[in-house]
Amino acid sequence: MEWVIAGGGFKGILAATILLKKGQKVTLIEKSNALGGVMRGIEWGKYHLDLGCQIFDNSSSEITSYLFDLMQQNIRKVDVNYAGMTKGCKSENYTVPDLTLCKVDFNIIKKELKEIASKPDIKKNETLSDYLDNRFGLYAAKFLKEAAYKKLQYDPTKLDATAASLLFFDRVKLFDEKTSIKLKEQKFYDERLAVFTNNDAMQFYSEAAKFYPFRNFYPDNGGMRQFCDGALEYLKEQGAKLIFEQSIESISKDQIQLKNGDLKKVDRLIWAAELDVLESILFDENSLKQFIHPVPMVVVYFEVPVKNIGSYTYFHDHTPEQLIFRASAPGLYSGQVIDGKSYICCEVPTHLNSNIWLNAKAYINTIWQEACNLKICSGEMPSTYKLLQAPITFKLPLVGYQKKFEKIQQKILKDHSNIICIDPVQTSLTDIASNILKELES
Repeated sequence: MEWVIAGGGFKGILAATILLKKGQKVTLIEKSNALGGVMRGIEWGKYHLDLGCQIFDNSSSEITSYLFDLMQQNIRKVDVNYAGMTKGCKSENYTVPDLTLCKVDFNIIKKELKEIASKPDIKKNETLSDYLDNRFGLYAAKFLKEAAYKKLQYDPTKLDATAASLLFFDRVKLFDEKTSIKLKEQKFYDERLAVFTNNDAMQFYSEAAKFYPFRNFYPDNGGMRQFCDGALEYLKEQGAKLIFEQSIESISKDQIQLKNGDLKKVDRLIWAAELDVLESILFDENSLKQFIHPVPMVVVYFEVPVKNIGSYTYFHDHTPEQLIFRASAPGLYSGQVIDGKSYICCEVPTHLNSNIWLNAKAYINTIWQEACNLKICSGEMPSTYKLLQAPITFKLPLVGYQKKFEKIQQKILKDHSNIICIDPVQTSLTDIASNILKELES
């Protein structure tokens, strides 16, 4: 069978790998001149910078095996050390919101969770606000919505429930470890409660990911760019045909036409690029755009002496009053130490009309001080730093997005049953891979 994949980002790379493993013929078409998209990051002097904090997560042995192949086995184990901040209070070993640090009534939380557990799957979630209410109870959700706004910079009542996949708040810390571990014996609580597992990071993943005895990993050198370059070599070796600097201009039942006029036979087409482009090609419309909100971000990289970089791999700050959402030390976990120095990364989600977006340089010192307060770094602000302003870092689904996405899918399948569309708002590397597997196996 002739498979064509549109889009050479992570989604397209994973789809190609899975198909090749299944003995299929694969052609991948990418409009730029390289694989990886934003995953390639940028170069800054001798450093390879990732655009934010990216670490692979071993929660499925099958997916991990694909990633190992793509990196040609050139991987490094990462022993993550992380923490979070909720309401200005630090939570060691948790990056999700920790309500045990807040002045809350835990009896109300317990009562509301019991009520939800006794009436499962009754309420439907239209919005992210609904999702948090119905998953954790109205009382706990009130605090979680503040944390959600900090990361997403958008009112949870105006976001589609599918935005939950961008939050990574499926599990949060609501009780102490002893109480949570006991409650997690029940599936309902296991799906909702975050628990730090001391020295065994694989305690709750051992079965699904049992063939790899560690939780997190990363390319051995060169940052995520090495992953992209390794993927290029692997796909070539496995027989994939790669077409760069081309895009699909038209689609018929059994063939596509490229921008240069070439025709290509296709039995199945996986659309791993922007869905609005496919909608435009097939129907000359872009109805999904109004249901998507792009989130801009100010990202600052500081070159820091290694002795002044703290022990944390990354740190999430859910406090609305602070600028930084995430600070990390990718220079260290990627092994990029040059002349006794490495780099840290600070991510500030914002709005295009915000003061920090319009005058980002004026906030550099404040961002450095916040990173120091989080113990990511210490000392005087370095003179060497790189400031990036990314107008689109991820995309939020607005209320009605999921219904519209499904409607578009149905419309596509009606006339083009050989097309598989991958959800464009997904960002979790593990979730993307899992959903591709489900699509291909269905």
